[in-house]
Amino acid sequence: MMSKLARLIAATLVFTFALALPAHPQENAPEPEGYRADNYRAPVPATLAGARVLATGEAEAIWRAGAGVFIDVLPHAPKPQNLPAGTIWREKPRLNIPGSIWLPDTGYGTLAAATEA
Repeated sequence: MMSKLARLIAATLVFTFALALPAHPQENAPEPEGYRADNYRAPVPATLAGARVLATGEAEAIWRAGAGVFIDVLPHAPKPQNLPAGTIWREKPRLNIPGSIWLPDTGYGTLAAATEA
């Protein structure tokens, strides 16, 4: 069974990728059986067990009203190994939904045990 965090992350991923797609869910897109780890840029299904699929306009209205929590699940870019001594490392700028909560590296499909706990 999926934990509450995994369900929340799955729903968030569907929402996050819905923002990049047309405002209407794809009626013929299959609903994933579990956490969607592959083909995540595929059309968003019209339904998702345990979640509500939102059109872009609905998500924007919730965000503007402050009526929901938006979770950014994109990864944290690691510092490159073997940088020469004295090299200045600057984090890549993160483009996210303003006010969202960042849970880095939880969008990979399988949660680490520590994250699951």
